Amino acid sequence: MTIALKPRPTTAKRVWTSARCALAIFTFTLLAVALSASCGPNDVPNSSAGPVTAPPAVAGSGGGVTTTASAPNPPAAPKGPMPIPAELKNLEMKTLKGGTFKLADYDGKVVVLDLWASWCGPCRKEVPELIALYNDYKAKGVEVIGLTIEEEADASAAVNRFADDFKINYTVGWADLTLARALMGSNGGIPQTFVITPDGRILKRFVGYGPQVAPLLRQTVDQALAAEG
Repeated sequence: MTIALKPRPTTAKRVWTSARCALAIFTFTLLAVALSASCGPNDVPNSSAGPVTAPPAVAGSGGGVTTTASAPNPPAAPKGPMPIPAELKNLEMKTLKGGTFKLADYDGKVVVLDLWASWCGPCRKEVPELIALYNDYKAKGVEVIGLTIEEEADASAAVNRFADDFKINYTVGWADLTLARALMGSNGGIPQTFVITPDGRILKRFVGYGPQVAPLLRQTVDQALAAEG
């Protein structure tokens, strides 16, 4: 004799709350952007002063930033260098060596700030120029800071290996997500390189990297130093 097993009754539970739906949509959007992103060696850089505003605070650091070197043109440059808000300058970030720093620590100096990632082809081409620039300008008080937008938990070994292989001699750290999103604005391309004046204003930003960037970057640093004097 066989006995037919009746299925157990199930109780429907409301799993998809409005908050979870919103989170799922947000995550899917980021994933779609990341999958469609490309970082090729032939990207054409753009330069702009670019607006900088402080977005709502976002927990965490590193990932979640749109990363593509094939980015649209940045918005039209406003007149005059744009100030970096104090709340962004005082965000604390970690260096690869385990120390901490803030952009505010460099007040009074010309700063070349680079947003990059170890997997990005144009970033790899730019790093040697940043090393050479730092060697040539550090005696004048110019600081170079490289902030990787990668997650420390996932990319620590790769980023440290990259820094060792390229013999990076300037400060390298993990970008705070809030700072990175504010600086990049609507243009998510990397690398993005910013020349910051001693009073904390962005004199110019460069999106992408090509041979023409090196002289323009140095020209902008010279301009920032002249203004300081």
